[in-house]
Amino acid sequence: FAEDSETFTTVSQGGQVCCWSVDSYEAVGTHTPANGGTRTLLETSPDGRYAATAGLNSHTVRYLDLTSGHVLFEKGPYPGGVHALDQSNVGTLLAIAAENGTATILELPSGKALHVLQHESYVDSVKFSPDGRTLATCDRQLCAWDTANGDLLWKRRLHEANPRGAVFSPDGRLIAAAVGNNKIALVDASSGVSRGTLQSDQEPTTSL
Repeated sequence: FAEDSETFTTVSQGGQVCCWSVDSYEAVGTHTPANGGTRTLLETSPDGRYAATAGLNSHTVRYLDLTSGHVLFEKGPYPGGVHALDQSNVGTLLAIAAENGTATILELPSGKALHVLQHESYVDSVKFSPDGRTLATCDRQLCAWDTANGDLLWKRRLHEANPRGAVFSPDGRLIAAAVGNNKIALVDASSGVSRGTLQSDQEPTTSL
């Protein structure tokens, strides 16, 4: 949903992106790619005017104007595909998690690459803090990066298994990460110090 709740955006497996009016239930903007592989990832701007799409089989990231349907920029190829996208709450930054062991921070709407963050293995998750000043990434470890200069703030090995995703608390003070089987690690966002682990008796956590 856009922040005004007047539109929401969807992406099909074939890559068609539609922006829908909540009032009329009709598409107010569409983009149908001629080719480019399966696209299962979608990240929209807070105002609902723009959207980024990607996928493990597409190898590229497209940034679209949802009103006109035009592609503003396309980035890639990313060997092995793209695992995750995230857009900052103020809509000025886009993060790309890729199979090739990089997390890239782009300036929006220009698409200029600000930082390419190198990791030890494929990057499974990217998530901006609420103020956009920190980016959390997951490869074999949970990492926190300064989005202004691209510096690594800290990294922490949370479990013998790789973390599968991370989110910030609304106040930006904590990060929750899915680790191992049925465990959620809580860490201090500024220092990476552990604040405890939640254990579930249910099936492994797949989303936060």
